[in-house]
Amino acid sequence: EMVGKKKALSCGQKTALGILFLAMTLCAAYLFSVFVFQPAANTADTQALKAILEAPKSSTSSNFQEQVPNSSNAETPSLAERFQVLQKINPDIQGWITVPGTAIDYPVLQSGAQDPDYYLNHTYKKEMRTAGSIYLQCGCDPAVSRSAVLYGHHMLDGSMFTELERYDDFSFFQGHKTFTYKSAAGSSTYEVFAVLETTPSAFAFQRTTFADDAAFLQFLEEVQARALYQTEVQVTALDRVMVLATCSGRQKNGRTVVFGKFIS
Repeated sequence: EMVGKKKALSCGQKTALGILFLAMTLCAAYLFSVFVFQPAANTADTQALKAILEAPKSSTSSNFQEQVPNSSNAETPSLAERFQVLQKINPDIQGWITVPGTAIDYPVLQSGAQDPDYYLNHTYKKEMRTAGSIYLQCGCDPAVSRSAVLYGHHMLDGSMFTELERYDDFSFFQGHKTFTYKSAAGSSTYEVFAVLETTPSAFAFQRTTFADDAAFLQFLEEVQARALYQTEVQVTALDRVMVLATCSGRQKNGRTVVFGKFIS
């Protein structure tokens, strides 16, 4: 008698299907947010700040006439004046990091000691977002610190500091030997002298203060000893360095760390 007849779904089966459908919907929404919406929003936010950093004062997008009325030059505001405008948006915007030939071209944020990793998952608009921001380690200043450390996420869409991992390949290093850091103090160029694959517990690459020249030189020598390859770039205790760090999947709790020395 049951042949050819369809069984009605029980209440339990309907509930299970409803939960499965809801889970699939939530999963799809999450994936859309992570891989489509958030990357697009991150790009738009970055471009908005970049327009301010690069636009002449005459551009209405930067509003220099209103925000820096006593600027020294009506057409080409200084870098300090540009950062004055950026810091009206968020005073935590301290710089701009660029690795030519890559997607790394972002504002650099720095929070206070009360929440030093705030920008790990917040944008310069202080909105919570998976990619967060490129941020400067609390307590260091690239203009004066022996070593300044910048952190950024390794994102599946290739944004933020993801491309640092390409420095594991010597041929990539050969084509990308320098990077730049801009701030209110000016524009600085750094020459890459070492690339490490390590963990925070295996090596304290994040050190920013040193007792004296000898301690700093010892640190630099250990960096070069641990490097994936020799760059033949010489460093001394008189140099200032900038460290770019991101997560790496090559080992548990791994980090790809790129060291550059200030050259101009």
